[in-house]
Amino acid sequence: MPCVMTILMAATRRITSSSMFPAVEIPLTPASIFGTTVKLELEETGNDGTLFSILSTAENAPNLKITLGGERIPCYVDTVDFNPTVYYIVPQYDELDPDAADFFVPERISVVQIVGNSNVGVAEIQEDDVAFDILVGIDSAPYLDLEHDIYGKPDGTGGYDFKDGFEIRIEYQTHDELLSHADMITCLAFEQDGSYYLIDDRPDNGRTFRQIDESFYHELESLFEEPS
Repeated sequence: MPCVMTILMAATRRITSSSMFPAVEIPLTPASIFGTTVKLELEETGNDGTLFSILSTAENAPNLKITLGGERIPCYVDTVDFNPTVYYIVPQYDELDPDAADFFVPERISVVQIVGNSNVGVAEIQEDDVAFDILVGIDSAPYLDLEHDIYGKPDGTGGYDFKDGFEIRIEYQTHDELLSHADMITCLAFEQDGSYYLIDDRPDNGRTFRQIDESFYHELESLFEEPS
């Protein structure tokens, strides 16, 4: 049975999409007592993550030997029950140089102001630096462990009560005819008991709540302030 190997490079995350990848034939080393080996020789090309999907017809999954700029880098191999080629490769924005210009950015970011569970305004982000600050504000916020009170307790205590705050809509590709689609994520930012939280659309081992900075929350508020 053919083996599909998908190699994920750089500090990236998976975001659901329907992207397609061109086919490139990669030579294999001859089979030996150590098995077949895939050798991939890479060069630095920028800050974007990269996805390589390799289909091997060898009887067993081949070994990997990857070099980056001539230096061998470690390879960690996992078996997964999903198709990695249907995901965007998205940078960890808080680890990027804001002056760099060659990383992947969403096509549109919008912020919705919510008061009393009602949408009262929408700000579509036009400035690149503001868009970058929002992406960094999200990515730099640590996930809260499942034991945190914000998730709620079995005895009914804790939890959250969202009425006022902001919805951040990040569209990696725009589909103006759809309010919600597979190429976007949404996050909810709110204040509760003097702390600031964000519910992320991308769970991390079951964790969905992040602790955000007060300054990031006020930056979202400032998008709806009337100019003086």
